[in-house]
Amino acid sequence: MVDLHSHILPEIDDGSKSMEETLKMGRIAASQGFNKIIATPHYIEGEYTITKDKLLETIKRVNACFQKENIKLEVLPGAEVYLSPSLPAKLKAGEISTLNNSPYILIEFPMRDIPVYTEDILYEVRLLGYKPVIAHPERYSKVMEDPNYLKSLIEQGNYVQINSMSITGGLGERVKKTAQILLKHKMVHFIGTDAHSPRARSPKIQGAIEQMKKWTDENYLEKILKNGYNLISGEEIIVLEPLIYQNRNAFLAKFRSIFNIKKRKNIWTSSNRA
Repeated sequence: MVDLHSHILPEIDDGSKSMEETLKMGRIAASQGFNKIIATPHYIEGEYTITKDKLLETIKRVNACFQKENIKLEVLPGAEVYLSPSLPAKLKAGEISTLNNSPYILIEFPMRDIPVYTEDILYEVRLLGYKPVIAHPERYSKVMEDPNYLKSLIEQGNYVQINSMSITGGLGERVKKTAQILLKHKMVHFIGTDAHSPRARSPKIQGAIEQMKKWTDENYLEKILKNGYNLISGEEIIVLEPLIYQNRNAFLAKFRSIFNIKKRKNIWTSSNRA
């Protein structure tokens, strides 16, 4: 399997703190069935801005250590890029790493409030020939409130990566519920661990796979897992038509609201007649 999202590189961002931690993460990942990991250190202007040269140098060092320790895992280059108005210019300048040097670029949104310029920036990125992959949208407040917002982004030509830990409930029940909705409505194309350490946020996926089998059909699950290989090998990504999410609770709330308005109106009419 391919882990599409990982902070496994040592002393680069808020992920692994040392080579020792990286080796522990590598052993866990290999035991979970991964044989490829795309290292996606944060690229956030003013906070984390690793150069491509440093990225490749660190990956080379990590792969050499994995070989020495007989950890059957290969690390590939990438980045988790924080959405900003300057993103298209940074891509033009060649400052940002894509996923294994492919046209696919992993993009993270702000958690609480997705900016109004988001769709314009994603459009500019696509015009440059890149293919945006939205990182863990199940964690974003706007998507939790309205999963169909993500459906709209997919229909515009963007892709979606979900976190394994979101599926197992490690990031909270609301995130887990949103992950379930996205999977049931075919709004997921890739899965990644978003691992940051060998402890709580470790590179585990087997629990998530078992949970996904309960939520969706195995054929769809196989497509999601296969897309990781397709991405690194340059093959076509499998995309199913996303389904519209019908919020039953919202419908019931609206129905109750209409019913209560009519009820109050009838009471008011009756009292006036009296």
